[in-house]
Amino acid sequence: MSIAMYGGSFDPIHNGHIALCRAALEESRADRLLLVPTGESPHRDNTGKTPFVHRLALCQIAAREISGVEASDLEQRLGGVNYTIRTVLALKEQYPDQPLFLIVGGDMLLCFHRWKDYRAILENVTLLAGARTGDQRRELEEYCRRVLPDYPQVRLVDFSPIEISSTRLREMAADGEDLSPWVPAGVAEYIHNHGLYQTKEAVEQ
Repeated sequence: MSIAMYGGSFDPIHNGHIALCRAALEESRADRLLLVPTGESPHRDNTGKTPFVHRLALCQIAAREISGVEASDLEQRLGGVNYTIRTVLALKEQYPDQPLFLIVGGDMLLCFHRWKDYRAILENVTLLAGARTGDQRRELEEYCRRVLPDYPQVRLVDFSPIEISSTRLREMAADGEDLSPWVPAGVAEYIHNHGLYQTKEAVEQ
């Protein structure tokens, strides 16, 4: 059995994330895909991040969209500020004899050489990087030739992107706009029912 892991803030998870999941599963033929919402990120200001319990719940709802996908609370259980290498090694310990795939967006690949212990990550996973357009694929191919020439286990995954971001969705939710065209079934309802991303002023109205 092979395992794919897709980590991120998922604040909130949206159809663009799901599109990459589908493409990565088709490319890798992994048996399971774990959506792993981040705990404390070393790369971002964690102030104001939606509580983990809600981001995990949103991932659990979104996971129903694709067979073989499930949400994991691994990074919360690991605790503290977490780096990807720590999560990867924890998965390798949990699934020692199973191939492991790590899914990242194309933009993340372009700074991968700055990730903590990136070489160790590549020694333990096959990296699947999403390429949104032909131009981005060429940029990613050039990056791999120039920066990661010794790591053939980096594979590019073509997929049709959904032009939306979590930042924009938070803004839309704060303005009371309908999120359902942009998020998996049930995610918009959960966000509305729990008042996520609402400003203090909106809640008081």
